[in-house]
Amino acid sequence: MNFKYYISRYLNYKLNKKEYKQKRTVLKSFPSIAFIDPSNACNLKCPLCPTGNGTNQYSKGIMKFSLFKKIYDKLAPYLKELHLYNWGEPLLNKDLANFIKYAKESYSPKIVVSSNLSGFSKKRVSELIRSPVDLISVSVDGTTQESYEKYRVGGNLESVLESLRFMSEIKHKEKLKTRIRWQFIPMKHNQEEIEKAKFLAKSMKLEFRIHRLIVGLNSFDSDSIGNSIKKDSDWFPDKKEYFRYKDINKKYICNFPWDRIILQWDGNVAPCCVITNPSDLFPANWDEPLDSIWNSQYYINAREIITSKKRIKGFVCQKCIDNKGFL
Repeated sequence: MNFKYYISRYLNYKLNKKEYKQKRTVLKSFPSIAFIDPSNACNLKCPLCPTGNGTNQYSKGIMKFSLFKKIYDKLAPYLKELHLYNWGEPLLNKDLANFIKYAKESYSPKIVVSSNLSGFSKKRVSELIRSPVDLISVSVDGTTQESYEKYRVGGNLESVLESLRFMSEIKHKEKLKTRIRWQFIPMKHNQEEIEKAKFLAKSMKLEFRIHRLIVGLNSFDSDSIGNSIKKDSDWFPDKKEYFRYKDINKKYICNFPWDRIILQWDGNVAPCCVITNPSDLFPANWDEPLDSIWNSQYYINAREIITSKKRIKGFVCQKCIDNKGFL
């Protein structure tokens, strides 16, 4: 990538931070982070995930490479990070490695893929690790099949571990720079397995990360976060250091509509990464200039609601604020 793009991308990032701090609602800067869902379908049935439990109302599909290129070409000059996942399993899209290669060849943002890695062939796993991806995060919430499949319903732990070993061997043999991370969500049934998971990750030369459990991923239509915590309390670990919701009344000013853009498999846009109701999405025409999407009335409304400049009953950001949504 030409050095001038590093400079322009950095200047956009700085302006982006400034405009957020100033609470501007019509922006001159563009998103520096993008989440693009290669597929919102998944091979597992995780009980607290709207995709896994069937409450995600959005139609299932796989993003075409042609649409990815059209979208990426408009976003690329500004992106520091590209996350190729959201509601589904990205490896279900057979063009995933091509997405990554195309993105790296032009503007080279940091590229992250998050996968359950369960049940995929060595060919698919090899394509991923040998692509120019920067970080592969793999969700492995247990060290026995019994504890693992309690949450990762339909998953096969041995398949995941075999693929992790395979990727790690390729990484070190071929001296690849890709980071491979074992991500573990502590829950009541698996919290005693954290140290063993750390040991296994270290033995495979992997990074290890704790990710605290999130509940209430349902577009904030009915329950407050407080009610969701009570409803799903049986899942939470006993140890306080692994509990996310220590102060649900804490004031939080969301920055999503300022610095990142979240895209569904068909190109429609969401103001944040936890939207599952199609009526809450922002329509987007990717044949139009990026500014017409990024500064559409939908985004302006979102920014004005978040900065307390207006209230719009029924608008997704208003529902989030009123119900103390995603924290």
